[in-house]
Amino acid sequence: MRCKVSNLSKFFKKSPALNDVSATFEEGRITVILGPSGSGKTTLLRCIAGLETATSGDIELGDRTIFSSGREINVPPHRRDLGMMFQSYGLWPHMSVQKNIEFPLQIKNLSAGETRKKSQWALEMVGLVGMMIACLEN
Repeated sequence: MRCKVSNLSKFFKKSPALNDVSATFEEGRITVILGPSGSGKTTLLRCIAGLETATSGDIELGDRTIFSSGREINVPPHRRDLGMMFQSYGLWPHMSVQKNIEFPLQIKNLSAGETRKKSQWALEMVGLVGMMIACLEN
């Protein structure tokens, strides 16, 4: 699903973490967000997921606006239909990479077969199938 971010800003007190960021992330494409520490990469992802509330701007997922400061729209995280794998493996350290990916799909009550299919697709998409095996062996 396409994700479009328009003129997104996020301030912590008076310090900008994001300042007028616009980007479109197309469905089926891998996008890399690069920048030095403190440049707003994680803040952008947290705003898209709804874990942070942007100060201003708009976020669309497909045809749906999930955040708009001007229209006072802020869909809560659990209604955005998104999953997010954090940078640190500390969220669910007792589970493999695949199990971490499958967890939100299981919460949505997908069948075991559909959960496995979607998690395999995600691992293949980002080239982590081999890493899954390495994590399971450790």
